[in-house]
Amino acid sequence: MPDRSNQTNSTVKLFALKRPRAICFLPIVNHHDDTCERTINLQIFMQNPGQKNTIKGNRMNFLFLHGLAGSPNDWSATGKYLELRGHAWYAPRIPYFEAEYSSIGNLTANVRTTIPGLFLDEQSIIAGNSLGGSVALHLGEKSNLIALVACHVSFSTRWIGRGVETLNREIERVFYDTSNLTKEMRKQYEEQWAALTQNRRSFSKLKEIKSAITNNNLDALYEQMQSKIHAICGTEDKLSPLENYIALKSRFPGITINKIPECGHAIPIEKPIELAKLLIKKVREL
Repeated sequence: MPDRSNQTNSTVKLFALKRPRAICFLPIVNHHDDTCERTINLQIFMQNPGQKNTIKGNRMNFLFLHGLAGSPNDWSATGKYLELRGHAWYAPRIPYFEAEYSSIGNLTANVRTTIPGLFLDEQSIIAGNSLGGSVALHLGEKSNLIALVACHVSFSTRWIGRGVETLNREIERVFYDTSNLTKEMRKQYEEQWAALTQNRRSFSKLKEIKSAITNNNLDALYEQMQSKIHAICGTEDKLSPLENYIALKSRFPGITINKIPECGHAIPIEKPIELAKLLIKKVREL
């Protein structure tokens, strides 16, 4: 047993990088080096290693997964709300464009190696936005609750142009209220769009991602885990509309549908506090 006689009171720290590989919040306890875990270049100290959290306890562990055009930063406001109420959260960067994979299952195997185990155990809550919802399903076999936040229930492909006009149209489709986009966010999307449309490798990568999505048959996962799946839909979502979830529930009746009014596809950005409150409510209902 490590000597913990020199422990100090818990303090709080938020880890974040400008272009984050992950964002993580955990209560910090000063332990000796042999009780800490290093993951994706961040030093993380775990509170009471080996001791499981309980649903009725003071802290839950939330794993947040962003979508194809998103980043860990998308979850910052939701995570901050939970953090201030004593919960831990972790948002890894998912390498949709960098990793080599032929299916979402392959991609998930890559992502799994970057996530601390306490965010994947029986007391974890996993939430995925957009395509991140498919990753959440693949990671959620042990978790207590899976939140599909504007997840793509059905997939289709369509031609899109490369100009700025196309980007503006896509933003209008994703956001119910584009005033939620800060200047920094819009600049980030413009830079991502330019990199995607002007780089031949990135454009060909889209075809690979399309193929991976096509191979993404989730029926077995829905069937197996439906009792702990909570679909969260923005009432104004044009990409994953409410009727898609209603059709999904008709096939898998154990799934619960939750609506967030006046919200589009980017729920963690448009309604982060409402989302956090809903997640806390669902945890309390367990």
